Amino acid sequence: MPGNTCFAHLSLIEHIRFMRCMATTVGLFPLIMVLNSEKQNQSPSPELSGEYWLDLRSAGILDAVTTARAGGKAANLARLAELDLPTPSAVVLTTDAWYHFIEKSGIRSGIEEALKTLTSEPGDFEGPARRIASLINDAEMPVTLARQMGAAYKDLSMNDSRPLAIRSSGSYEDSPEASFSGMLSTVLGVSSLEKTFEAVRKCWTSAFNTRSLRYLLRMGLDPAGVAVALIFQQMETARSSGVLFTVDPATGERDIAVLEAAYGYGPAVVSGDVTPDLYRINKK
Repeated sequence: MPGNTCFAHLSLIEHIRFMRCMATTVGLFPLIMVLNSEKQNQSPSPELSGEYWLDLRSAGILDAVTTARAGGKAANLARLAELDLPTPSAVVLTTDAWYHFIEKSGIRSGIEEALKTLTSEPGDFEGPARRIASLINDAEMPVTLARQMGAAYKDLSMNDSRPLAIRSSGSYEDSPEASFSGMLSTVLGVSSLEKTFEAVRKCWTSAFNTRSLRYLLRMGLDPAGVAVALIFQQMETARSSGVLFTVDPATGERDIAVLEAAYGYGPAVVSGDVTPDLYRINKK
């Protein structure tokens, strides 16, 4: 699958300069979010470097950010940080937290039972999706996770002065087997601890919505193996945003990079709600 990046706050000329640079120096690996802003220099938080967290502000973090623990999106974001590219400060709530949540709250067996109906009742995706969503939304958040999420929000939001994006990063996402493009939820503009908890549940739930379940079965992937890590990331004020493919996604040409950009934030481009400007640039 061609590499791609979402970016914000670039002028048209900067778009093209950025694309030439990234397409030439980075090649095919999937990028996540590169912003034309000063590199963030916040210090890592000790509380966010334990069992359930990976702090992408920490030096030498790349080896620890595996797809199994951090999901595909976070793993690629760590690669950007390792290259010292300007990325908004971020920490990752790992898949270990997801497993802790379903075990501690006692909903693991309920999720497994709901997923079994995908085999016993082929074609019924709405039933299992609704049941799993109810289990996740009604379950009590473990005290340890709630406290640490509060610390993450307070740290990155600079005590409510800066909104966050809570971004899903699935264990199957951006993998050789599947892309999950646009299927897992991202919540923008998170501006309170209450909204943080809501965003976390929404992102976890999105891994089991009807579209995701259909896709998993079509790709021959086990829905029970889904685990979603979450990226807590500072937001930038976007003048324009878009998606960069370091290989032409339509033709597979490796010498051509494709940029789609529009004013405002990126979800409108990714979801197809707007018709973006399209640029095809020869890397040579």
